[in-house]
Amino acid sequence: MNIIYKRSFISVYSSMMYRMNTTIIETHDLVLLVDPGYLPSEIQALRHHIDEIRDSRPLYLLFTHSDFDHIAGYGAFTDAITIAGQAFAEQTDQEQAIRDVQLYDDEAYLDRPYELLYPPVDYVIREEGQTLHIGNTQLTFYIAHGHNPDGILTVVEPLGLLIAGDYASDIEFPFVYYSFPEYRETLNTMQRLVAGGSVRVMIPGHGSVTEKQAEMERRVKASLAYLDLAEAEAVSGSRQPFERFVERQGYRYSLSLTRRHENNIKLLRE
Repeated sequence: MNIIYKRSFISVYSSMMYRMNTTIIETHDLVLLVDPGYLPSEIQALRHHIDEIRDSRPLYLLFTHSDFDHIAGYGAFTDAITIAGQAFAEQTDQEQAIRDVQLYDDEAYLDRPYELLYPPVDYVIREEGQTLHIGNTQLTFYIAHGHNPDGILTVVEPLGLLIAGDYASDIEFPFVYYSFPEYRETLNTMQRLVAGGSVRVMIPGHGSVTEKQAEMERRVKASLAYLDLAEAEAVSGSRQPFERFVERQGYRYSLSLTRRHENNIKLLRE
């Protein structure tokens, strides 16, 4: 697991799998761990690091959504105070979510030194704009459905961090497992947050961290453009706009991305 972004208050680690990002935020008030990753060796390294830096501060664990690669590490952090959306806590099929982890573990012959558990949620995000204050640290949450049905965005103040979950990546277009209209709503929310000027760092679930507002805006616009072309292809059947889009964006993992695009088109047609 490589550190891809580091400031005095934040470290972002990138996994060897899916280039998935795990974030550790330190303030005087808390240590916040976001999406603890998937590979057992990487999770053990994170656990060791947090034990070294935590001191007497409370440990919070934020889940951006319930995809298998985001929840698999929970069993190593059962001492944390957990945060997630209402749908994550109350509507997601928890048994199926754990089966998804088990399936990937079995296919990759992975063994874990802790029990696989679906994360119970201590602090449930029920409303758009809901806030959580821990000392001088404020977390503000926004509903982020579309990629899947239970995601959230989080803004951390006074640091100006936008934790984006699986949105606005620079290495992948939208993977829409749940709803195109709700995905578009999430992107519109991100667009408003970025345009407001208080977001100084955007951390996607996969890919590169950015401090540049123009790059944040570009990623959101590119995602909206992808939704438009996918909806057009579902009607016309023409693949050429998608191929030009992938080439223009410079996406590297073309075989996997083509399969994801086909799944998106299938969802639209269904």
